[in-house]
Order: sequence, then structure tokens, then C-alpha cells
Amino acid sequence: MTGRRVVLVTGPPGAGKTTKALELAAAGFVHLEREQFGDDHLFRAAVETLCRSQPQVVVVRCCFTADELAQWLALTAATEHLELDPGIDVAKARVMRRANPDWRGELGAVERWYRGRSSAVVRGRWW
Repeated sequence: MTGRRVVLVTGPPGAGKTTKALELAAAGFVHLEREQFGDDHLFRAAVETLCRSQPQVVVVRCCFTADELAQWLALTAATEHLELDPGIDVAKARVMRRANPDWRGELGAVERWYRGRSSAVVRGRWW
């Protein structure tokens, strides 16, 4: 493949974002997501640097609002955006199956993602 390719993968917790990113990483993409870094500033700095310098990058981010999505699309200069949406019940079930003891907190994040998306649709905004 020739040319630059930056894929931003978004969706709620439990959507399969990391799974999709790992598939792309196996195909040669540099894989970036928040959990790989000590804090948000390091993550943003790595995203900015690698999206400019590497030919193939996949970035994982939840993006709870349309504004947040717009910011991450601009930050990454993504050539592709994949939004994964398995439905709220599937996302919650996947989160509850995680070995991570903090999964209960992630259930709230699933609900917040779907609330943000629903309110965007009601107001006529769709990302």
C-alpha cells in the first residue's frame, strides 16, 4: 500500500475498538490508544507525532460528543473513521465480561456514549 493512512476507531467501551486496532496492527499499522500511556498528555503527544511521521497509524478513542470527535479527527488528520456501534446491550455485556475489576465504571461510560449520540441525533447533528 502506498500513501499515508490514519484510521480513527471510535465507539463506546465494549464496541470492539481495540480488537479492530489489533487487526490493523497485525497488518503493519502503529496502534495507539490511551491505555498504552501514563496520561492524556503523553497520549496526545504520541498521536500528534506518529500520525505525522508514520505511514499507517490506527488510533482508538471513545469520543463521547460530536465536538470531541471533531477534535480527534483534526488531531489525527485521519484518512478514515470507523465508528463501531454494537448496540448498548452488547457493549454492556462485553464490558461485564472483562477481567478488569474497574468494569463497573465502564458501564457508566457506555451509557454516557449512547446518551451523547442520542442527544446529537435529536438535535439534528450526526457524526
